[in-house]
Amino acid sequence: MDRLLLTVGGKRCSFGCTYCFADFSQYESPPTLSQAAAGELDLTDVDVIYPACDIDLFAMRKRWAVVLETSVALGCSLSISTKAALTEEQVERIGALAVAQRAAGLVLKVSVSASTMHSCAEIEPRAAGWEERLTVLRRLTDAGVTNCLMLKPVLAEIPNSEYREMLTEVAGVTSAVVLGDEYVDDELPRRRSSALDKVDGLGSRRVGWIDGAPRWLVRECGDRLRLLAGHASRVGLDAYFSDLAFMEDAVRSAARPAALQA
Repeated sequence: MDRLLLTVGGKRCSFGCTYCFADFSQYESPPTLSQAAAGELDLTDVDVIYPACDIDLFAMRKRWAVVLETSVALGCSLSISTKAALTEEQVERIGALAVAQRAAGLVLKVSVSASTMHSCAEIEPRAAGWEERLTVLRRLTDAGVTNCLMLKPVLAEIPNSEYREMLTEVAGVTSAVVLGDEYVDDELPRRRSSALDKVDGLGSRRVGWIDGAPRWLVRECGDRLRLLAGHASRVGLDAYFSDLAFMEDAVRSAARPAALQA
C-alpha cells in the first residue's frame, strides 16, 4: 500500500509530548492538507492518508471537524492517532464519517496513542490521562470506528510491567495494538542529555514514512517489542509493528463484501 503523510499548515500540537518527532532538528514537514484538497498533489496511487501526521487533529478544538471532513473528501482511507479526550458527540460525528468511508470500501481509523500509563503528566503533559484515553477507545469501538491502541513509541524508561498492564486493560476494549521504537533527535547525543541514560543501545534506522527514507537515530531496547507483542497475543490482541500493516488488514477487511465478512 502507498501512503501519504500530510500536515495541517500553520498548526502545532499543544500536548507537549517529550518524544515528539515534530520538534526534531532533522524533521521536515510534509505537504499540507490544503495542498491536497486544492488538487496540488497527485493522489492517484495513494491508498492511505495521514492527514495530520505531526499534530493531534483533535487538539484543534474548533477546526477538527472541518479538517476531518476535508480529509474524507480526498477519497482515500485515513489513519489518525490521538491523545485527546474525545466527547461522545465528537465520536458520534466520527462514526458517521466512518460509515460513509466503509460504504466506499475505505477505512477511517482513529487510534488512541499512549506511551505511558502512570507518567502521563510528565511525558505527555497536556494530553488526556490514561483513563480518559481508555474511555475514548470504548466510545470508538461502540460507534463502530476502526481503532487500535498505538503503543508507540515504547520508551526505555517505562518498565515492561507497566506496558503489560496497559495491554491487559485495553484487551476487550479494542482488538489490536501497534508497537514501535522511539526515534531520537540527531542533536540529542551531542547535548549529552540524561534522556539517553537508560537506553540499551542507540542505533539508526531508515524512516520509511518520511519522504526519501532518511536514517534517524533510534533507541534500541532489545527484544521488548517482541515480548510485548507476545503478551498482547496472550490477552487477545492482534499485535502489529507498523501502522501501515494494521491499515492494510483494515482496508482489506473493508473491501470484502458484507456477506463474506459475516
